[in-house]
Amino acid sequence: MPNPKTAAGDLLQNLELFRGVSKPGIQRLAAASAVLRAPAGTILFSRGTPCTGVHVIAYGLVKLSVSSSNGSEKVIDVIGHGASLGESFIFSERPHTGSAEALEDSLIVFVGKAAIMKEIDADATFARNVLARLAERVQRYASDLEATALTSAAGRLTSFLLSQLAEQLPGCGALELELPMCKTVLASRLSVTREHFSRLLRRLSDERLIEVHGRRVSIRDVARLRAFAHQEG
Repeated sequence: MPNPKTAAGDLLQNLELFRGVSKPGIQRLAAASAVLRAPAGTILFSRGTPCTGVHVIAYGLVKLSVSSSNGSEKVIDVIGHGASLGESFIFSERPHTGSAEALEDSLIVFVGKAAIMKEIDADATFARNVLARLAERVQRYASDLEATALTSAAGRLTSFLLSQLAEQLPGCGALELELPMCKTVLASRLSVTREHFSRLLRRLSDERLIEVHGRRVSIRDVARLRAFAHQEG
C-alpha cells in the first residue's frame, strides 16, 4: 500500500497551483495533506462551515452553489482537474458562503490551512500562484456577471457549447460533444430555469443548429452556431 503522504506529494507536484514549488515545499505541504476519494454526491463543505484548508481537484468534477431559505439553488461554478477551492476564505477568516459537491467520482487533495499560510510566507512562487488563482476567479465571475447582464440566455448557452469545443479548434462543419454536467446543473450555471433551458434547446434544434440526445449534443455547423452566438451576444 502506498504511503498516503507520498501519494499526496506526487499529486501536488503535478497540479498547476503548486507548479514551481520546491521539493522541500511540496514535502511540507504533503505532510499536512489528505487524499480524499469523493464519490458523486459527496459534500466537501457546506455554507457556514469554517474553512480549514484548500481542496484541490486531482480529477473529477465539483459543483459550487448557494441556496436560498426556500431551498432553491444557484450553481456558481462547476470546476474540474487542477481547480482549487477555499483560498479566499483562508485569508478572510470567514466561513464558507456556499457548498461544494462532487458531481462525479473525484479525487481531492485537501491541504491544511496552517501549512498553506506558512508556505505562502516562505515561498514567493507559491504566493504568486495563489494570487494568480484568486485573480483568475475574480475575472471569471466578473465575466459571468457581464454575460448574465448583457447577453441573452440563448447567447449564453451557445457560447457555453462553443467553449466546450475550444480544444478541437473547429472552423466549420459538424461536431459532437457531451455536456460535462446534467442539464439541471447547467441551467442553473447559466442562470436560467430548467424549463427555460429546455425551451432554449428546442429553439436551437428547431433552427437546425443542434441535435440533442440526452447529454450528447450534435452541432450541425459550428460556423452557423458561432454566428448565432455573436448575434445573441
